[in-house]
Amino acid sequence: RTGYADVHNITDTPPAQHVRCRTALESMAQEPRRHRRRTAPRRIPECPAYYDPDELTDKSERFIAAEIIREKIFLNYRQEVPYSTEVMIERFKDDEGLLRIEAMVYVERESQKGIIIGAGGLGLKTVGTEARKDMEAFWQQKIFLTIRVKVRPNWRNDPRQLRYFGYSDKS
Repeated sequence: RTGYADVHNITDTPPAQHVRCRTALESMAQEPRRHRRRTAPRRIPECPAYYDPDELTDKSERFIAAEIIREKIFLNYRQEVPYSTEVMIERFKDDEGLLRIEAMVYVERESQKGIIIGAGGLGLKTVGTEARKDMEAFWQQKIFLTIRVKVRPNWRNDPRQLRYFGYSDKS
């Protein structure tokens, strides 16, 4: 049996009678798992590497540190508080085997600052301890992490502050 691709240039758009839409679920149901594992590598086209094989990401170490702290805030707090926070790394310095990181957590309201810090500083201590452990595992060295909390009223609705945090106000 001859297929459309065998008799036409593959870049041509095939007529509608040669096109059959399949959902991913249909494909999964019709193809046994062991067959997919065997045939999937052949279906994926080879292409040149876009990044060095040793390069983990195109993001900076400061970005990674901020995201680790943000993750811990999301995991330890509920409701609107995590969505009203922004983390900025103010200092990131390798000091003879000790990585010193100073972070500022910005919130919109004074009440959110109190929630993040927690009773007796316990909330912020928990976030900092969990973040430090993940950072030490990631960078495989000792981390000295300092986290402070600061109020920036209504920062999420202020285009100037959004630009400061690295968000564009352009659509």
